[in-house]
Amino acid sequence: VLFDLLRHDPKTAGIPIHVISGAEHVDQLIDHGAASVSAKPVSSDGLASILDAIRESEARAQRTVLVVDPDADRRLSLVEAIRDGITRVTALPGVAAGAGKAVAEGYDAVVLGFGRSAKEDAQILEEAADHLAGSLPRLVFFSPYADVLQQAVALHPEMSEVPRAENAAQLSLLISQMLPGSERAGHVPAISSKVQNADLAGAKVLIIDDDIRNIYSLTSVLETYDIEVLHAERGRDGIALLEEMRDIDVALVDIMMPEMDGYETMREIRRRPEIADIPLISVTAKAMKGDRRKCLEAGASDYIAKPVDLDLLLALLRVWIGRARSRGGAELAAQ
Repeated sequence: VLFDLLRHDPKTAGIPIHVISGAEHVDQLIDHGAASVSAKPVSSDGLASILDAIRESEARAQRTVLVVDPDADRRLSLVEAIRDGITRVTALPGVAAGAGKAVAEGYDAVVLGFGRSAKEDAQILEEAADHLAGSLPRLVFFSPYADVLQQAVALHPEMSEVPRAENAAQLSLLISQMLPGSERAGHVPAISSKVQNADLAGAKVLIIDDDIRNIYSLTSVLETYDIEVLHAERGRDGIALLEEMRDIDVALVDIMMPEMDGYETMREIRRRPEIADIPLISVTAKAMKGDRRKCLEAGASDYIAKPVDLDLLLALLRVWIGRARSRGGAELAAQ
């Protein structure tokens, strides 16, 4: 599962993975993108060879991103969304603070952050038009307030095609597609097509949670990835939906629910042969030692704690949706 998560997470997908394991059939990971696979115990020479390969890897070459945002807190969150093991991020409060175009040309991508003020957004775009006119292919706009940003962009039609992100997950994916070393580097779709993520598009996810606020927030994000989202506010209602709609790819199950909590809900799902194989990701507000084990024992395929780390959730969904589709394809082939 860890290997799958690293391969599917856009922030780690480009980093070479060298596997050292005593498990059987682990050599098959070479076919799934592992840089190397070594069986335990590894000799000193073998380990030295792996370290040499890591040192010589092209992925070690630093990729650079410039983040420009006048809001300090948002600027920090953008840096955290982009930063990984091979990307260096520089953050500035304004384009002019970096001496404009001359500095921007030294970066592989430039992220401009916008807030809820139309006046402030217009000023940022004005600076960008003055200093970054030659950097349009490397620009990304970030704003949780799409309507406000659109008003500002309307005054600069030359920037209408700059890709936009509304949340950290979208930004991370956009940046990963732009940077050197990406399989799709140089091809950066606009936000409307960016979310056509082949790993997630068309998937059907069920959220079982008694808090409508959680359902709404998760739904609003997942739908940007062309995921169809269903929801149930009680465990029994969720089970009924799974039995009625057999094409659901994965279910997110909240642990703290009235009447039938998440543990009981998952155990009941696993007891029913028709739906026993569906991937279940448990979601809990607790982060206490032993929670993960308790969830897995109740039947969870995986586990995530609140507040939900969106990048991690998307990575988990890619893994389990991919497995569900692979299983479905194998079953069709068998028929």
